[in-house]
Amino acid sequence: MPKKLPFRIQKGDTTLEKIMAHHIDPVRFPLSKTLDEIRKRWSEVLTLSFNYYSPQQIVHKLQEDYNISLAQAYLDVKNAQILYGNVMESDKKGKMAILYEYAHKFYQRAIQSKDLKAQAKALELMADFGGINEVDNLEFNPEKFEAKEIHVNISKKLQAQLIEMLGKGTIDFNKVNATDVDYEDLTYEE
Repeated sequence: MPKKLPFRIQKGDTTLEKIMAHHIDPVRFPLSKTLDEIRKRWSEVLTLSFNYYSPQQIVHKLQEDYNISLAQAYLDVKNAQILYGNVMESDKKGKMAILYEYAHKFYQRAIQSKDLKAQAKALELMADFGGINEVDNLEFNPEKFEAKEIHVNISKKLQAQLIEMLGKGTIDFNKVNATDVDYEDLTYEE
């Protein structure tokens, strides 16, 4: 029994919706020649993103390769990112893994060329991208050591009680009758 899709293609659906439906079930939702060309452009956007092209470079490449307008090229990049996800906003661990592999290749080349400075730099990069230094950074929280000024506003009646107790030498908060103190909204300047 064929699986039911949560939507169906209707007249007036957008190009994005039609191509999305085609990706889910190509047999049930075939694309016209024009829509298939658009799908191919969007696939190229994804491929170029994987090859570290910036969105700006992708736009110019689409204009050259497909002879489309600047506005259409930007729309293609936007729709491809909606359909396939934005490669540039992928998770941090994935990017670090790729950079770690590049650093490892750099290290191997440095060993072959017997360049000690390059080897040391590659090891440093591998430690950074491998996340070894992050453990130390997570344990240290500089905000805990910041001097923070705390302001407490109290009513004039409570202030008088506290000054009276202070005159006796000690302040016992158990003896302060909080129910007798009227609430007074004080501003910071006061």
